[in-house]
Amino acid sequence: MWGPAIVIALVGFFCICDAVPYFEEEGMNALIDRLSKVREDWDPAEQLGMLVCRDTDPANRIVKIELVEDSNFIKITPFGYGRVKVQVINEGSIDFELTVDQENQQNNKKETFQCTNDNPEDLPTKFDAAIVITDVNDNAPKFIRDTAYSAFIDEIITQSIPYKIHPPPDNQQEIIVTDADGVDNNVVTAECVGMQRRITDSQKYPCDGYFSVTAVKTSGEDGKYVFEVFALSQNYTDSTSYSLEIRAKNIPNDPNEPTLESNSHNLIINVRDIQNKPPFIDTNALSFQMYEDLTPNMELDPTKLVGAFDQDARDPNPIRFELFASSVDPYAFDNNLFYLKPQETVEKPEKWYRAHLFLNNSVDREQIDNLAKKLYLGIRAIEYPENPNSTDRNPMQAEATISIDVLDVNDEQPRFLNQPYNFQVTELSFITNQEADYQISSNQFEISVEDKDSSLFNSFDVSIVSGNEDGYFRLNRANGSQEEAFILYVKEKILDYEVLPNSYILTLRAVDSDFTGFTSEAIVTLTIKDANDNSPEFDKSVESIFILEDAAVGTQVGRVVATDLDDGAFGEIAFYEVRDDSDTFNVSNDGRIFLQKPLDYESKKSYFFTVTAWDGVEGDRNDGSILVSVAVQNVIDVGPVFETNYEATLAEESFELIPEIVISATSQENISTSLAYFIVSVEPSTVPFNAFSVDRISGRVSVNQFINFNQSTNGAVQVTFRATAGSISSTTTALITIKDLNNYAPEFIPTDRYNTSVVELSKGGDVVIALTAIDRDGPGTDNGEIYFQILSGANDEFIITRDTGIILVSGNAALDVDGGQTVFELVISVRDKGNPVKSATAIVTIKIEDSNNKDPFFLLPLYTFQINEDDPIDTQVGFVEGDDLDSDSILSYSIDQSSAEFQKAGTAIREFVDINDVLRMDETRGLITVSGFMDRTVYDRITFMAVVEDVNIDYATQPRQTATASCVVFIRAALDVRIYFAPPWTRENPVIQKTFSETENDFYQILPLTATDPVVPETVTNYRKVISSDPDDYFLIDGRLLYIQKPLDYEALPGNYVKKVSVVIEAISSDQERTGTATVEVYVQDLNDNAPVFERSSYTFNVSEDKSFTSLVGKVKATDVDSSSYGEVEYFLTGSNHEDFFVYTDRSAGDYEAVIVVSESAKLDFETISRYNLILYAQDNPGNENNNNVRFSSTVDIEINVQDVNDMIPEFSEVLYEMSAIGTQEPGTDVGFVDAVDGDAGVNGEIEYSIYNSTNEGLAFFGIETIDEQSAEIGKVLKIGRIFVRRSLKNLADRSLFEMIVYARDKGTPRLAPGVCRVKIIVSKGVQDLKPKWDERLLSRVQIPENQPINTLVYNVLAYPAGAEASIIYSFVGAGDTFRDYESFNIDSNTGEITTDVVLDYEAKRSFNLLILATDSLNSTLTNQFLLTVQVMDVDDNIPSFLDCPDISYNIPETATVYEEQNPGKFVFRARACDRDQPPLNKVRYSWYLDTEYCVFENMQHFELDNSTGVVTTRVKLDRERRDEYLLCVEAFPDVDKRKKRDLTSDLKSRNNHKTVLYILVRVLDVNDLGPRFSEPSVKKVILKYPAADVSVAEAYDDDLPPNNDIRYSIDSIRFVIDGKTQNAPTAFTVNGKDGTISIGTNDYSDYVGGYFDITVRADDYNGANVESDTQLQRVYVTDRTSRIRVVIDKPADDGIDRDAKQMIRRLNELSDDVYYEIKTISFHVTSNSADPRFDKTDICMVVVSKNDVLSSVSASKQLTDNTQVKNILEDYGAVDPGPCDPASSVYPVGWESYWWVLVAFALFIFVCCIILIFIICVLYRQYKQYMESRRTYLVPGN
Repeated sequence: MWGPAIVIALVGFFCICDAVPYFEEEGMNALIDRLSKVREDWDPAEQLGMLVCRDTDPANRIVKIELVEDSNFIKITPFGYGRVKVQVINEGSIDFELTVDQENQQNNKKETFQCTNDNPEDLPTKFDAAIVITDVNDNAPKFIRDTAYSAFIDEIITQSIPYKIHPPPDNQQEIIVTDADGVDNNVVTAECVGMQRRITDSQKYPCDGYFSVTAVKTSGEDGKYVFEVFALSQNYTDSTSYSLEIRAKNIPNDPNEPTLESNSHNLIINVRDIQNKPPFIDTNALSFQMYEDLTPNMELDPTKLVGAFDQDARDPNPIRFELFASSVDPYAFDNNLFYLKPQETVEKPEKWYRAHLFLNNSVDREQIDNLAKKLYLGIRAIEYPENPNSTDRNPMQAEATISIDVLDVNDEQPRFLNQPYNFQVTELSFITNQEADYQISSNQFEISVEDKDSSLFNSFDVSIVSGNEDGYFRLNRANGSQEEAFILYVKEKILDYEVLPNSYILTLRAVDSDFTGFTSEAIVTLTIKDANDNSPEFDKSVESIFILEDAAVGTQVGRVVATDLDDGAFGEIAFYEVRDDSDTFNVSNDGRIFLQKPLDYESKKSYFFTVTAWDGVEGDRNDGSILVSVAVQNVIDVGPVFETNYEATLAEESFELIPEIVISATSQENISTSLAYFIVSVEPSTVPFNAFSVDRISGRVSVNQFINFNQSTNGAVQVTFRATAGSISSTTTALITIKDLNNYAPEFIPTDRYNTSVVELSKGGDVVIALTAIDRDGPGTDNGEIYFQILSGANDEFIITRDTGIILVSGNAALDVDGGQTVFELVISVRDKGNPVKSATAIVTIKIEDSNNKDPFFLLPLYTFQINEDDPIDTQVGFVEGDDLDSDSILSYSIDQSSAEFQKAGTAIREFVDINDVLRMDETRGLITVSGFMDRTVYDRITFMAVVEDVNIDYATQPRQTATASCVVFIRAALDVRIYFAPPWTRENPVIQKTFSETENDFYQILPLTATDPVVPETVTNYRKVISSDPDDYFLIDGRLLYIQKPLDYEALPGNYVKKVSVVIEAISSDQERTGTATVEVYVQDLNDNAPVFERSSYTFNVSEDKSFTSLVGKVKATDVDSSSYGEVEYFLTGSNHEDFFVYTDRSAGDYEAVIVVSESAKLDFETISRYNLILYAQDNPGNENNNNVRFSSTVDIEINVQDVNDMIPEFSEVLYEMSAIGTQEPGTDVGFVDAVDGDAGVNGEIEYSIYNSTNEGLAFFGIETIDEQSAEIGKVLKIGRIFVRRSLKNLADRSLFEMIVYARDKGTPRLAPGVCRVKIIVSKGVQDLKPKWDERLLSRVQIPENQPINTLVYNVLAYPAGAEASIIYSFVGAGDTFRDYESFNIDSNTGEITTDVVLDYEAKRSFNLLILATDSLNSTLTNQFLLTVQVMDVDDNIPSFLDCPDISYNIPETATVYEEQNPGKFVFRARACDRDQPPLNKVRYSWYLDTEYCVFENMQHFELDNSTGVVTTRVKLDRERRDEYLLCVEAFPDVDKRKKRDLTSDLKSRNNHKTVLYILVRVLDVNDLGPRFSEPSVKKVILKYPAADVSVAEAYDDDLPPNNDIRYSIDSIRFVIDGKTQNAPTAFTVNGKDGTISIGTNDYSDYVGGYFDITVRADDYNGANVESDTQLQRVYVTDRTSRIRVVIDKPADDGIDRDAKQMIRRLNELSDDVYYEIKTISFHVTSNSADPRFDKTDICMVVVSKNDVLSSVSASKQLTDNTQVKNILEDYGAVDPGPCDPASSVYPVGWESYWWVLVAFALFIFVCCIILIFIICVLYRQYKQYMESRRTYLVPGN
């Protein structure tokens, strides 16, 4: 502020001192002040200030004001003398931003003004004015780049929110905004205007909740900001990218200034997939089924692929699959049963990775442990990043379980376990049980048979096929399953060793029940061993010996002899011995008995002892004994004395005497006497003598037979006994009392079955029949006294007298033939009074005879009829039918004339019409006929009552027996007499349209002709074709059937797309007077019946091996004459290595041309495959038009020759060759050989060898040359490199090492890099004079064929020692032999013979270098070395195999398909095997492989096999319905004619190798060649007059497969039949075209009650194929509820009753074709409408149709009770009590509801009576009044 003042003072001073110019202070100060407050938005026209400069020196007249420096901001404009105006230069010149330096601070820019005069000596006057510019917010923020920004964000934010989104490392992506305003106005804020969830999304959303943007000021730079973007959510999976619209705003310091905004900018935020979701495995495709006979390398289910996709949808990882052992069951994985084969990915839209599941090794279902027979595999889907080094990948995996349900096949034959069966039986000792006359051994002759198949196939039959001709053996069962033990039964009679034969050989055979080819046999040897099972036997039980007491000691007193039936030692008597009293007698070994001690009669009169005979051997002896009685004789003279009297009681049927009788007597001698007892007599003589017996010794009496009471004398029997002692005897008597028993049961005489009858009017006490019975036990005892009683059947209707057996009618009897039981079967019992009681029964059948005591009745309460108004007199209207339960009734019919009423439109007419003038009724038949003219204009309905009366009664004693029924006669208008056809024909559109596919067949039915003549009425049977309507003679009429008689060829018919043929059919009445016509139009649909045809028979193309994807190979065209897509053609290639080429269809020219190009995966290589022999398929109908899957194909051979280019580098057989050389080797001698192979052909494959470099100047010592060597392949020469000594090696140090690089180059163009190998040569020291010398004739290289056995001689080396007394020791030198070649050989240390130690393999190693050391035996330091090269020669050692082809793998079995009905020669499959040998030894031939199990001739005979190409074609037309699968077995074998002779044994063994057999499962595909068929030609059904919606179902079948077996149902005709009249009823019913359900056409069938409908239902092929159709007759009877009949079953309604009822009805319907039964309802049993149901019984309501008439409930009841067969069936199911279904109904068919008219008539009668009574009362009252009036006049006085 002080600056201007000082300037002014100085100016004044100079003015005073020396006048100089000066500025006026006021203007100057004002300008300085104004410039200190400049606004950049000032208007340029605005004046900043006025400067005035003066000069006090008058001489200085010119004063000039100017700026010292040019200014960018202001200008001065002269304004008079010494005056200037200071102004802004122009708009924008004052710009705040220009005064802002890099430090963002305001700078006081100075402007210097000076004033000068025209005196050059005067100094100018100056002053400075600082310009301070005040900033204005006039600059909007700006983004430093014009293009959109981008950033990345993970789809899931794991960090805390808000999360800062970092831009990519590229600084260009940093969002920078600048504002050129000053610090007060350059504060910038960020704004997110909106966003789009996808770049392509047009809708804008707010950024809230998703993103926010913040502006951050950069440090050190004013007005520069960086926008930071923040994520506000943790989940961004809803989009792959977001487009943010961002904007910058500045905030002015002055609130009055406007806020400026930048232009909007886009920020693209791409969402990165963070790989946080595991793969998703499609678990729906993890359940498989396979048959256990599936062959390896075959896919389990081609339609089901294991699939997975990465759930990280934006950037999914590729997925691979691996199998692992399942935790459920590791069996499948542990046994390497399956493998996966990946398939290309599929976009769905997820990127699915799929794999086919193939069988790797055969599966035997029987080896699977788990009961479900399932295999389990763990499958793991593993993500693998395409770039494994990527840091943003997070590969995950998922696991699941594959379950394979292994289905059984019948592959296991039944087999016998534990063979052989050698059973030994020791005669009868083993028997423990028996069945019939067969025995079972204690050790169970058990024979076990096992079939390891599942329950479907493990059944088998076991039988004895030989050795059992006499039937001595049988098995306990004939069949079994799984594992079954069979027990061998033997007949008892063969189990005796003593009966020959003693051994049996049986052959048992087990046969598979499902496949008789599976059998096995077992031999059972049964040996019967002798056992000591027979004891010695004596010929008697007691041996009696008499001896005088004075017999001498040693005297033979007797002899016993025993025999034994056993054999050998078991049958010999070894010795005898005496038991008891053994000290008196002894026995010799031959059975002689000797006295051993003296006898004394007085001390002992008899001796008893046992002699025992022993057989057998020591330890196994049996004994038999005989009692020996020795009587010591003495003289006796006094008889014995009995001790007591004897008495006993004996029951008739008993052997026991009570008490027991034992006769005992005593000798009178002083000494004891031996007594014997005998029976002398038995009295009376009626008792047999032998009825009793007495033991001679003990005197015990026994009863030998039953004695009847009647045989005795009043129950007494006397037996006389004698006792003897020597010659003296005595007798005694025993009295035996016989106890009478009840022996006989009563008996009816003359029979036990009686038949009689009784009239139903019998009264109580009336005799029915008298019965007679006897009892042979005789009268006078309880045993013979009898009485009668009724056991069952009387039902309280009959009784019987107890003593006389007379059957009477009971007092409570209510016999009724009609309503009750007509036949009674009484069971009568007659009993005696014995103990125990005995009885007999008789059957008495009583038939109830009828009496005429019941009223008649009509079968229906209402009859309806229809007649035409023009029907002539005597036309039958219909019948009314009555019945009478009485058997002798005579019925008479009539019309109740008083009830007749004529109606018009439901209203009675007033005019009287006598019903007799129009209708009459036959009194005997109930037939109503027309008797006069009908006038439908007056009335259209007649109602009346029909009367039936029983006239066979005694009118004097009985009331009239009558019944009535209502009748309604509907009068129809006169018929239209014109003939009409069945729908869809109408009179308005008389056309019938049909659609058929073209066909080569002829004479097939297309339409049954159905027309009706309404006059008769009848169905027309005479049809003819209007000849002119069928000029090409396509149609033929045969009776009522219309046929196509010529093939329909769509292509041959005129027209473009819609093609048809038509004919006019004329129907002619039987009297030739009436006709009707119909036009039949047959629209012909095109079928795919033509195969594509190639222009040439074969094609040959050439392609260079360096061609890649999309390179054209050639073009082929086939044409198809069919229309639409049937004529379109698509192509595909097949054949070996067809994957190397791709074929697509070129449609650009309107044709379908196959373009063959190199495929994307192909790597053509002349050296690998030089020629492709492919098959090109042309197949039509690629779109399967109209779901028609019939497709025809043709094939053509394609030969593609691959042309060679030089693309193969020679390849050495080894990377490093180690060789040895000896210092003494002469130049030119061999050191070793190297060999390389170039896969190219011709000059491209010719090789030259060279040494590139070497250590130790090896090139000077060694050289290499290319030489020819004959190949193992005939005619082929190999190029090998021979390394030789170039110059002497003698001066080299011992063990000198040379390492060199050897090149192998081909001669082709372009010249390629060489093949390279390393060669290491070790040179040993040379030979000294005393060292061994090698034979000069030795070869340095020998050859040996491969595959020679061990110890095969290779070569014999020979060296000589220096001294004659020494010898040579040979050995291999191992040092330096890196490849240890010597280990494959042996060398004999004495002879030098070299043999193989291993089997050499040409494919593994072709050359061996052996360094051999010869050592002097006397001086081991004297040695010499020799290098021998052994070359292995290739031989033909490979056989063809289906598993060795490198480019193809086969499933087991491989699946092929072919359509049925194709002409022979259709391509099915091509089998290709490979032989790894080189040409020409690798040619393969093919033949059918046959065995007895799967590969059977029956399969192969339907196909042809080209034995050179392996192509399988059809030999005959195949029929899928006969057989849908064929297993073909193709065997590959070498072309033996061109091979060397092979060892037969090894060749046959190789044939058994499964690699040589290919299994092809040919599945025959279905075509629509069969029409539908009905299993039953006709069915019956009964409906009520108000039926349910669905009546029946017409069910046909078609043996084709879906969709060819779809069926369309239609109704051909509906005819209604009643009373013999037939009329058409086309709308009575409808049919569902898809399922054949027949439904009602109306809800009310009242007018059809009593008749039936014949519905002809047709089943056609739904797809319109030219196949035969079939028809079924559905007969539907119409009735009402009163015809239903009920039977009661004594079972609950829920106890399987539905099944029983259906079985019962089925059996009833099988009895007769004329009678039909049908169940209507099944319900709980009810007795009346008011009673509760009984749940323990069931009511079955049914209807019965007999001879096409639905029987009334009464007639049906008779049918059920009178027919014996029906009755028996009902009894089998417990069905009883036939009667009406409605519980409220009586036994009469017409209930009170049928008599409503009686009530109405009675009410009318009462009404008329009341009217008459009122009228009478009125008349009487009037008369009375008149009388009283007259009386009153009479009484008037004066009159």
